[in-house]
Amino acid sequence: MSNKDNFKLQFLIFIQIIRNNLKGFYKRFFMEFLACFVDSGSWLIGYSLINPGKSIANSEYGLFILIGIIGTNAMWKLIPKITLMINDIINEKTITYFLTLPINTNIFFIIMAISWTIETTFLSFIFLFLGKIIFFEQIKIIYYLFNIKFIASIIINNLFFSFVALFLIGYRKNTYTLIPLIISPSRAICFLTKWKLIFSIYKIFGILMLINPVLYSMEGIRASVFGDENFISWWICSLILIILSFLFGYFGIKRLKYRLDTI
Repeated sequence: MSNKDNFKLQFLIFIQIIRNNLKGFYKRFFMEFLACFVDSGSWLIGYSLINPGKSIANSEYGLFILIGIIGTNAMWKLIPKITLMINDIINEKTITYFLTLPINTNIFFIIMAISWTIETTFLSFIFLFLGKIIFFEQIKIIYYLFNIKFIASIIINNLFFSFVALFLIGYRKNTYTLIPLIISPSRAICFLTKWKLIFSIYKIFGILMLINPVLYSMEGIRASVFGDENFISWWICSLILIILSFLFGYFGIKRLKYRLDTI
């Protein structure tokens, strides 16, 4: 088979895998939408309406929370996929079937990350439209849809979390070890406030928080909407996340190939 034919075959497999994964997402779309509405709606209404004392201007704090949810929804939405794949590798090993396809193993895992990125990006826009329903006048949909930095942040963040998911699948031996990653005080602090505010109050803790990659996903997308003045620069956050995506992807795929004995 010539290189041209081989490339064409791998590209067709690439498209087919993406299509099949999106079909699965389409079938559970209603449940995903309902989960977004219930979970995020509760957060947003609670912070923007019930607790207006924390807001900068009435419901602006709720908008602040909404942008954080949009930027990190992949972190929560990929947890079921991580647990499912870890269990599959330990038990049924159905993933080995896909590895018999005439496609490079590295490309297969990259396809998985891209597929998850597409799913979570679609969900990010669901959160945006949900925010429109709750905040109404305060959210100008056109502004967000044409805000290049905002759109780029969503894609970069979701791709980053997708490669982190591959990394965790490769290195975690059971799902119980995911609990400390899910319940993290520093992650909650990143979600609820700005890094510069924390740094101004407690510099040592602020410096330690810079180790947490989730901080850059929160700060970057918020900077794309509210400006860089009160957040870490959007460019810095984006660059760090892109570099980390490459590192998590590289070592995650390498470890997965080792676990599945496909090196």
